[in-house]
Amino acid sequence: MECDTFRLQIAAYLDGVLPPVEQDAFESHRATCQDCQKAIENAQQLGGLLRAELPILATASASEQVLLRESVLEKLGIPSA
Repeated sequence: MECDTFRLQIAAYLDGVLPPVEQDAFESHRATCQDCQKAIENAQQLGGLLRAELPILATASASEQVLLRESVLEKLGIPSA
């Protein structure tokens, strides 16, 4: 797996929606790439900060959280997974 593919799949991985084969490839790459390990740590920290700072996220359904994340990523010009 290449780093670009990994980074596009971070959100899906954290949401638990990657298919098993892709999840295995994701985890294998994560185990061997320090840059991608840092990218997922950053995504996890950002998610934690958002949940802490935006109480609506804590009570939103998973699909509402996905829609909000996609909206924010679109506004930032970052492709969603």
